[in-house]
This record gives sequence, C-alpha cells and structure tokens, in this order.
Amino acid sequence: MKFKNPDAYKLGDIIISSEEIDKRLDELAGQLAKEYKGKKVLLVGLLTGATWLTVDLLSRMHMLGVTDTQLTYMKISSYRNGDI
Repeated sequence: MKFKNPDAYKLGDIIISSEEIDKRLDELAGQLAKEYKGKKVLLVGLLTGATWLTVDLLSRMHMLGVTDTQLTYMKISSYRNGDI
C-alpha cells in the first residue's frame, strides 16, 4: 500500500479501508497462530488507540487454536512528565 503525503489528506478521508484491515488481521492472526499455538501468549496493546484492534486480533488467534493467552495494555508517551 502506498500512502500519500499526510498534507494531501482531507478530514474524513479513508486511508485504509475496513476490508484491508480485516484482511491483514486475518493474515497476522494466522502467522501468530502458527508460531504460538500450544504456547503461553501475552498480547500487549498500546492505549488508547489499539484497544479494539488488539481484542479483535486475540479473538482471531483464539479461533485458530491459540488458547493459553493473556491480554494487557500499556500506556506510553513520547513526552516526559506529560509535557508537550
């Protein structure tokens, strides 16, 4: 996928379609299931933007047989002490 310069997008533009995201989640879940089926898995999502994506990925992995899983989240900032 090739992206435009960020300044070329307008508010409300769809950058990545839901179909493309869905397809990539299936591919990623399949790759992770091959690697981690039968192993303990800790999936860490970054707050707050990745919440639903992380849950969806874990659900897909579970459907592919990765069942010994834990899910947690981590909040990070690129700024020290919350300064901008």
